[in-house]
Order: sequence, then structure tokens, then C-alpha cells
Amino acid sequence: MQQLAIRGIYQNGMVLLPQPIRYKSKTEVVLVFPLRPDTTLHFDRVVNEATELRFKHSIEAKLLADGDILFLGYPELGITGYGQDLRETTQNFQEVFIATFEHYTRQPDTVLTDKAQQLKAKLTDLVTQYVNLLETEL
Repeated sequence: MQQLAIRGIYQNGMVLLPQPIRYKSKTEVVLVFPLRPDTTLHFDRVVNEATELRFKHSIEAKLLADGDILFLGYPELGITGYGQDLRETTQNFQEVFIATFEHYTRQPDTVLTDKAQQLKAKLTDLVTQYVNLLETEL
């Protein structure tokens, strides 16, 4: 993910931009601090170095700040990532999401609690495609 530096005028707790921003892709993000309580990021997939999970529909993760730490959470599944900047936070969120998916989907239902089975069902319903990126790099 690329980070953007934008010049603007700081006024009344917000940065005023001289012109509208034209995004080149869905992954570009611009944040203006302080964060509004309803700040969200949308994901139609999550990716790490080895895996890509593609979703049936876009999910909306909530971004919160606590001091110098950012938290990005998807409360519907209880998945949260954190970091010191947006890049680190989104990367950690994606890592945690993939690790959660891999852990629960690899377990037989007989060893999972009822709550864990419900989480597994939600994860498998959301994810439409699992891509092993290490196998596709040959």
C-alpha cells in the first residue's frame, strides 16, 4: 500500500485540501486526524506474503486511535489488528485475518466449541477464494 503526503491548510482541527483528491485505485487511503468515530476501511480481499483471501462481499473494518496506536477491527468476527501507522495497522489486520481463517478452517468441527464452529462457518461463508501466492510464483 502506498502512503500519500498531501499539502493542506490546518484549520479548526482539520486539514483543508486545495482541491478534490482523485484516487488511482481503491487501495489509496487518506486520513485526516483527529479520526472521526465512524472511520472505516473497506476490504474485498486480504493479502499477506503467502496468502490471499477473496471475499463474497466487501467488509467494513472500523479504524480507531488510542494514543499513538491505531486499531483496525472487524467486530462481526472479532478480528483486530494494530500498528503505529496506517500501513502497519492494515498489514497487521490482514495477517490476523488470514491466521484466524487458516486456524479455524483447518480444524475439524469435532474439536471446536460451538462458538468456534460459528466463527468457522462465518469465515467460510465470507471467503470465496483462498489463493496460495507461494505456489503461483513459479
